[in-house]
Parts: sequence; structure tokens; C-alpha cells
Amino acid sequence: MTESSTPDESPATEAGLRRSAERTREELGNTVQELAARTDVTARAKEKAGEMRGRAAGAAHQARDKAARTGHVVQEKVHGTVRDVQDKAPDPVVRTAGRCARLARRNRTAALGSGAVVLVAGVVLVRRCRTGNG
Repeated sequence: MTESSTPDESPATEAGLRRSAERTREELGNTVQELAARTDVTARAKEKAGEMRGRAAGAAHQARDKAARTGHVVQEKVHGTVRDVQDKAPDPVVRTAGRCARLARRNRTAALGSGAVVLVAGVVLVRRCRTGNG
């Protein structure tokens, strides 16, 4: 074999090989890091759990907002209905209803029990009327 290269070319080739080897080492290091990250089950599970917590928190926030909006709509409708009833009902009926409401607020258990009795009695009467026994 003949030496076709000059002494100046040998170091350049050696430097090129060194750079190539260094790039290959970096690529290999990156590949190893990626593989290690993929096989780190604990870290991946924690990451996934964090994502799920974020989604759940977002969904809970949306549900709270929707419930608040719905509550406001219901309150507005109730207040509107109360105003309509107060405007259309005779004064003695409005005063009596107010007294009943205050009494019911003071004695919630008794009011709920009385309401249940009235409801059951109403159901019994409706059934009797439908079957012809009334």
C-alpha cells in the first residue's frame, strides 16, 4: 500500500472521526434517556395521575359553575312566581300564607310530617277516584 495521504490529512480525518464518534455518543445517550423514561413506570403513572387530577378538577369546576347558574335561575323563577302570587292573591290569603311559612320555618319537622300526610292523603284520594271507589 502506498501512502497517498499527506501528514496534514491524517489529523483532519482523525478529527472527523472523533466528531462523528461524539455525535454517535450523544445520540446514543439521548436514546438511552428516552428508553429509560419510557420504562419508568412510576414516573409515567404519576404523570398520568396528574393529568387525570387536572381533568377532574376542571370537570368539578364546570359542574360547580353549572350548579350555581342553575341555582340562580331557579331562585329567579321562584321569586317571580312568589311576586305573581302576591300580586294576584287577595291580601288575607297572602297574610295567611306568610304566617304559615313562618310557622313552617320554625317547626320544620312538623311541617315536613304534615306535608307528607297531606301528600299521602292526596295520593289515596286520587287512586280512589280513578278506581271508582271514591
